[in-house]
Amino acid sequence: MVSKTFKEALVDYWDALIPLVGLNIIWFLLTALIITAFPALGGLYYVTNRVAHGEMADTRTFFEGFKSQFWTSYKWGFLNLIAYFLLTLNIWFYGQFEGFGFVILQSLFFSATVILTSIQIYTYPFLLEQEVPSIKTALRNSFAAFVHFMGRSFGLLLLILLISVISVLFPPLWILVTMSLIVYLSNWQTLVSIQKLKQIEKETKTETDIDSV
Repeated sequence: MVSKTFKEALVDYWDALIPLVGLNIIWFLLTALIITAFPALGGLYYVTNRVAHGEMADTRTFFEGFKSQFWTSYKWGFLNLIAYFLLTLNIWFYGQFEGFGFVILQSLFFSATVILTSIQIYTYPFLLEQEVPSIKTALRNSFAAFVHFMGRSFGLLLLILLISVISVLFPPLWILVTMSLIVYLSNWQTLVSIQKLKQIEKETKTETDIDSV
């Protein structure tokens, strides 16, 4: 596994841009069908993971990921829907009351939402990197990566939010490049984090809580 700088990662994405635009369009069309939204995202994560590893992106690889990630993507997707629903519900609920205590509770749930979103940068890429895919292990690994590289995690989260805002202002970007760029950056960040954590383990001879990668 070769660690790439942010600039090198963007160059690799640019080199694969033409096929990734086509795959982003396929992702968009499958997402519009609703029922295939999660497997389509799983396929996009899968193919951009290959690009992050220095391989080529093509339609065959996308649908290979669509098929292999079908049920995993549904489990991951529904787990996220439940988690975000409960967090949003609590933010709304405690916002109905006045008082410092309720403000604190609302802030805690808001902070938990931000942390969960930051952890999501790593979760699916970790699923793809594991010897035996496990959502529980992926979440544990994601939290460990988030804790070790909190600055990088929040920095990438802000970049993803910026990309999303720009894409809202220019909606065709969602169809052409936005999601493939976001999931590619997530894969890149995860691969860099894995290598850095393994280097820390090697240099300090201590465990870094990354399992089965």
